[in-house]
Amino acid sequence: MAKVNRNRDFDFLSREEIMELAKPQDDLEKEILKDALINLGNNTTIKKLANYLDLSERTIRRYIEGRKLITFKTGTSKRIYTRTILNILDLEE
Repeated sequence: MAKVNRNRDFDFLSREEIMELAKPQDDLEKEILKDALINLGNNTTIKKLANYLDLSERTIRRYIEGRKLITFKTGTSKRIYTRTILNILDLEE
């Protein structure tokens, strides 16, 4: 099975298409997502995701602005769907 190219412009994709791209493509991605879901839950905050991935909060915000990470609001808090983190990880060797 060919791997999905996640290094593309997400601006014109629907939320559903972005979520579809975030599905694991191989065993490594399944393990990464499983670990993220255990540690972060189904959704997480910008700060928690930045700490988990060892990235800056600004970098996470850039991925949100680039629509690679899908968010939703709950009250005054912005939450990230943890499943979309595969869209920002570069697993190519």
